[in-house]
Amino acid sequence: MASPTPDPAVARLEALVGRWRLGVPGGGGDVEFAWLGDKAFVVQRWRSDPPEFPDGTAIIGPNAAGDGFVQHYFDSRGVERRYEMALDDGGWRLWRDDPDFAQRFIGTFSPDGSTIAGAWERSSDGGTTFEHDFDFTYTRVAPDLVALARASYGAYETGDRSVLDDLLAEDFVFYSPPDPGIDRAAYFERCWPNHERHRSFAYERLQEIGGGEVLVTYVAERTDGSRFRNTEVLRFAGDKLVRAEVYFGWELG
Repeated sequence: MASPTPDPAVARLEALVGRWRLGVPGGGGDVEFAWLGDKAFVVQRWRSDPPEFPDGTAIIGPNAAGDGFVQHYFDSRGVERRYEMALDDGGWRLWRDDPDFAQRFIGTFSPDGSTIAGAWERSSDGGTTFEHDFDFTYTRVAPDLVALARASYGAYETGDRSVLDDLLAEDFVFYSPPDPGIDRAAYFERCWPNHERHRSFAYERLQEIGGGEVLVTYVAERTDGSRFRNTEVLRFAGDKLVRAEVYFGWELG
């Protein structure tokens, strides 16, 4: 059975995807937003440092009316809640109507999208009046590009394609002398089968060079014991690999 087509509005959730550091009264925490399936929903998982703030998981997706989103919330206390959600014009809002305990969160993205500053408010009169509950901030955690680059080669060492399935962006482009400018699908068809002949990589250079790029020079050993040397430039957008350029070196015997 064919998968349903994702709601186009879900693309707006890209502003949340990634890892963030939480700022809460008296402590902090970590949260990750990650796509589920073919960008159908976003899964939010968080861990809080203060014991009075629970850990939890939430699923975010479009609401039934198609004019916003819904967050289905579950936490380590066994609490389950459903919040309406809006994400537009540099703002992020969550709200829940309840006659005894209504809540709302109002947050604002920084111009570069690296922070979200906001606060939770609460109401005990069905949402007629709200009072400040606590401040809540998100600060985006910059990805470790060197670690991501290393993981891309590690996939060839272990034969674990799932690593690259997750790492490569949908618009990934690969460049090498025999394959200049092939797309993601062609890369997996033409390059990935080579993992069966690779045993290990030893790095002579592995460093960020700015602009989201990592310079890599490696000596690769094949399963037959022969070795070769290449240099590559990998370009990342966030934690996704969007471009790889391969500059062939030479055989080392």
